[in-house]
Amino acid sequence: MAFGLKKYKVIAKGRSGLTYKEGDKTISVDSEQLSESLGIAIFTDSIKSWDVPYNEQAISDEDRNCIIENIKKDLEKKKRKVILVSKGVINNETASAPGRNQMKPDTRPETESY
Repeated sequence: MAFGLKKYKVIAKGRSGLTYKEGDKTISVDSEQLSESLGIAIFTDSIKSWDVPYNEQAISDEDRNCIIENIKKDLEKKKRKVILVSKGVINNETASAPGRNQMKPDTRPETESY
């Protein structure tokens, strides 16, 4: 590998979504730009398999962790704060539920679609 060349590339797709490219394989990663101060949320559970034509190849836990670290490294190099979200856990801390006063019951009537 030549000096200064990366073997992966991270491409932001607007306010939501990233494309991670490694060689000729790509994967679409769910993400959301929250705000400048909060950063960008990366939904790590969306990293399951490569995009077509490699979509039959599942991504191992080891490869997923490597992809997450590469994305994090790339975004932090661009001075962007990264928030990793996985199964209700944010950056290895359980996501806090709203307080009792903040949570209101849903009083909307139920509707049915036909």
